[in-house]
This record gives sequence, structure tokens and C-alpha cells, in this order.
Amino acid sequence: MHGRSRIGGKALICGTAVVAGALRIGGTVVIGDGADITCAADYETHRLSWGQTITLYRCQDGAVGLGRSGTDHGPLTGRRALLLGPTVSRRVDELGALWSTAAVRS
Repeated sequence: MHGRSRIGGKALICGTAVVAGALRIGGTVVIGDGADITCAADYETHRLSWGQTITLYRCQDGAVGLGRSGTDHGPLTGRRALLLGPTVSRRVDELGALWSTAAVRS
């Protein structure tokens, strides 16, 4: 963690995550391996159909990361994307396109 970031609530920042900037992260958030969080638009939470809360976050290469728990987090692969549901899967595709374009511009 760098800068003026503040973490609270049930938020969990773990693994190789990098969080920099004036951010306040709270709630049920899991940000882990590969994360490169510099603004609030770099992560979002979703509730799956069976009630589990997950975090989608931006990775260093512009890929989408998935945070479920302190032991299940990291860049999203086809295998890890199973059972996310159609709405969240579409959002993963949208974020992947958005963040990979932003990574190319940087």
C-alpha cells in the first residue's frame, strides 16, 4: 500500500496486490495477487446468485482479477471464471476490454 490509502471494514488486501493513491476501501472486498489499484474504478464487488460476494479488480497488465477469499484470489482464468453467471461474466468481458485498453495507453 502506498500513498493515502485507507482499508477498513471487512476489506482484505493480500498477496501481491498494489494499492496506491488516496483511496478508501471498505466493505466486503478481496483484492489479491496481481492487483494494481490506483482509483475506485479499478475494482468492484458483485453478489453471485447463491449469495457469495466477489471482487473484480484490475491487474497490472490490465487483466481482470477475481477475489473470493484470503486464499482464493488472482488473475481470472477460464477455469476460475466458471459459475460466475452470465451477468458477471459479461461484466468481466467489459472490464477486461476497458482495462486492457487503458494498460496499452499507459
